[in-house]
Amino acid sequence: MNPELSIKIDYLKDRHNPEEVFEAMALYINAYRDFGQVLSNSIGIKADFNFQLNEIKSGSILSKLSVIPGKIDEILANAFYNSGDELFRELTDIETTDTEEQVETLAVNLETALAKNLPQQIADPNIDRQNLSFALEKFSTANQKIKPNESVIITSNSNNNQNFKFNTKWRFGGKPREMFLGS
Repeated sequence: MNPELSIKIDYLKDRHNPEEVFEAMALYINAYRDFGQVLSNSIGIKADFNFQLNEIKSGSILSKLSVIPGKIDEILANAFYNSGDELFRELTDIETTDTEEQVETLAVNLETALAKNLPQQIADPNIDRQNLSFALEKFSTANQKIKPNESVIITSNSNNNQNFKFNTKWRFGGKPREMFLGS
């Protein structure tokens, strides 16, 4: 079975500004695409990381996505999804990420998770900290569209369909354009 990522937004009934739910979904998809590109680039893969939409369900909004076939193989897609899960679980207990040092810690932990999830013959991951900052900023922007008592649930079939609730209170307060520029 091809690896698949599901993003589900459980929104409030009779929600005001319903367009924000759809904007948030688009932002999460774009952020996850950019995040996948950061992971792909970290191990030297030059292919564009893109998703294809497999399914949309109603009730709550659920988008099922998979990597476009032929771009990234199944082993790498699974490694990326599992490593992403680990990063976002780490953000569960964090309210904000603001500094280069905090992004550095996330990047190091992400490199460790990715190395653990990849076959041994592949290069050691080297996460581009500034591009990771841009991806984190997009996740934060998506989170701002989510109201209290709404939730975002991420599921990957590469992780035994275990899901986790994304910390929608988490915010990225850094300025990616000004981060990791060197001295």
